[in-house]
Amino acid sequence: LWLDGRLHVWYAAHPLADAGKEESEQTIRIGYATSAAATPGPPGKPTVGDASGNPSHGPVGPPLATAPLDAKKANEIQKQWAEHIGQPVVRTNSSGMRMVLVPPGEFTMGLTKEDYQTYLKQFEGRPGLQSVASIGSFSLPAHAVRISRPCRLGATEVTVAQFRKFADQSGYRTEAERGLQFGKPAKEKLKYTWRDPGFKQGDDEPAMHVCWNDAVEFCKWLSKKEGKDYRLPTEAEWEHACRAGTTTLWVCGNDWKQAAAEYGWLDGDQPQPVARKKPNPWGLYDMHGNVWEWCADWWRFDYYQTLAEKNTLAVDPAGP
Repeated sequence: LWLDGRLHVWYAAHPLADAGKEESEQTIRIGYATSAAATPGPPGKPTVGDASGNPSHGPVGPPLATAPLDAKKANEIQKQWAEHIGQPVVRTNSSGMRMVLVPPGEFTMGLTKEDYQTYLKQFEGRPGLQSVASIGSFSLPAHAVRISRPCRLGATEVTVAQFRKFADQSGYRTEAERGLQFGKPAKEKLKYTWRDPGFKQGDDEPAMHVCWNDAVEFCKWLSKKEGKDYRLPTEAEWEHACRAGTTTLWVCGNDWKQAAAEYGWLDGDQPQPVARKKPNPWGLYDMHGNVWEWCADWWRFDYYQTLAEKNTLAVDPAGP
């Protein structure tokens, strides 16, 4: 499922039930930056930043959300950062989208060799999930990452109702609706669009069959409407937000059955309404399931290896 290379690949991002689905079954989760930056310093130490996002020599700010963190500590740091920048943890915009504050922090991105072996063992004896299991190899090798400033990320995937508001108010037609694939005329007539995914969808289910370009256009429209720079998260921002300080395969541990039962979806051939399962410690829903989600940056097979070989902390990596 690579499309043009922009698909985020991480073992926790993908619903186990979506193995083998068409690559057009993607959805959007948006975000935007806040006004404070974290001054680089030792992991877990207090940080400093001024209201314009520049390092300062003023009062010491909250600590970075440096993994490993338990849920209580992760939530505590999130609240400290909200107080530090004078904003609530959750903001609801004029389109009714809940935007959650994600604190800056450091974590190990990707999988270690030991993590990968643990991951593979989860799927032994389940041939139908082997294609999902093989995706984990693209998360090697692990490398250290810092997200240097707080940002906001949608609490859920963009819903059908929210995407319909965008389409109706802007007049935008997705590439699938225009018969395009990879930005060019499709060789064959496309069977599905977000308006007709092949089954009946409720307004509170994630909008499907939107390509990367469609997602970017949605962000542009919302940016103009809200007066903020909405965009897709980078892969690093997404994984930092998904992990929420955890270091296990999933936020609940290394048991995929528990992850699927409590945080994602395993059974069924179509997406489910958003926010029906548990959120992660930072209040983000469906990070372990429902449908695939777009990220801003490109995917390249040797990018993780390039970062790992530098053997330094990668600060706000934005892809190759």
